[in-house]
Amino acid sequence: MTEVKGLEAYWRDSALLAGWWMGAWSGVSLHVVVARWLKRRAHHPLQVYAGIVLLFIPVVLIADPIQIRRGWFEFSGGYTIWTDVLLEQAVMWPPVLLYVWLQRRNRLKVPERDRIATS
Repeated sequence: MTEVKGLEAYWRDSALLAGWWMGAWSGVSLHVVVARWLKRRAHHPLQVYAGIVLLFIPVVLIADPIQIRRGWFEFSGGYTIWTDVLLEQAVMWPPVLLYVWLQRRNRLKVPERDRIATS
């Protein structure tokens, strides 16, 4: 758990130092918070998270053209709506998968004093 909190702090501090928009990096932490919340409340938290994240695909496919027509978004240089969909998925999955991996890895670690002698 401490490693996940440390990773969140690292991402947040990196974003601040680089001068990036804080909202996007706060979103990374939000995904981990949602995953932790689902872990306590759902029988299959990763599958529920997958369903939530995959629902963003049609949202982006509908919302991006509307925002482009309004002049709020402007895509150029080969960046397309599908690039936006893929980028959004690429941003939403790694923090949660890292969190799940760390949880499973830490669950498998057993302190030396608690190990059962095999010889």
